[in-house]
Amino acid sequence: MYNKIEMITDILKKETRQYHDDIEAKLESKRIFDGTFTQDNYYKMLLVNHQFIKAYEGEIFKLLNENDKVLLNRINL
Repeated sequence: MYNKIEMITDILKKETRQYHDDIEAKLESKRIFDGTFTQDNYYKMLLVNHQFIKAYEGEIFKLLNENDKVLLNRINL
């Protein structure tokens, strides 16, 4: 029997499947598994991920509690 989290996860997977497929195609993610992933592919993937995260970073930060913020401040990036 599914719990609520599993149900939500399944719905999210189903509803966002096309987005995942599209981005994986654009980033040539299949190359990771077939051994042909290059440094250029890796750079492109990092750049896209950075741009995506940067777009939502401010809103996400607003949702963090104080403990989350303390943990983030411990990370020296």
